[in-house]
Amino acid sequence: QTNYGEPGANVLISSPSSDGSGVGITTTDLEGNSGYTSSDYTSSFGGTSSATPLVSGVVALMLEAITKVKY
Repeated sequence: QTNYGEPGANVLISSPSSDGSGVGITTTDLEGNSGYTSSDYTSSFGGTSSATPLVSGVVALMLEAITKVKY
């Protein structure tokens, strides 16, 4: 768990982030040397910037699948 994470039964959905050592979510990057790495991908993307879109996508799928749930 990261230092900004929140443990407990109140957590309905959680998402991986990064472990603080540079290992994070693999995602696309800016082309060439303009991004985090010289390739077009990075594996060091993390924090709430990577976790929030993943959780939002899961919630959207839940709302689509369970039509009785309203937001």
